[in-house]
Amino acid sequence: MRKIHCAKDPLMIAHLRNVLGLHEIECVTRKLDLATGAGELPPVECWPELWIIDDKRLAEAKAILKKTLAPLE
Repeated sequence: MRKIHCAKDPLMIAHLRNVLGLHEIECVTRKLDLATGAGELPPVECWPELWIIDDKRLAEAKAILKKTLAPLE
């Protein structure tokens, strides 16, 4: 299992999880409930994370996220 992305916005993490799910890449989210810890912990440490289950699909998942996160042309 590998962390593939983190973001300040939990909605973005949910969206990216759905995008990878459409490509049948299994994911899990972590740290969705740590926002209340900001201040006690560094803010970046509290950001929600997206992890993929199958390490073999890491390159494919990264390519999908890169395309998804690219600015619209």
